[in-house]
Amino acid sequence: MQQGVVAPFEVLVAFLAATTGIMAVLLLGTDGGPSVTDAVGLYELIGYNLLAISAILALRVLVRVFRRS
Repeated sequence: MQQGVVAPFEVLVAFLAATTGIMAVLLLGTDGGPSVTDAVGLYELIGYNLLAISAILALRVLVRVFRRS
């Protein structure tokens, strides 16, 4: 691949990272929902999992971009 050209795969993964990050923040800010335990709700559990997935996807894009240059 040429220097300075972004692959469509990287754009897609970056978009998915941003989308899952926004979804995670929205779920973490939502009150209520069913309880998984006494201290943790279902929305919080899903929100933290999406936040971790978002971070992994974002780091994956960064590694691919900086490894290429």
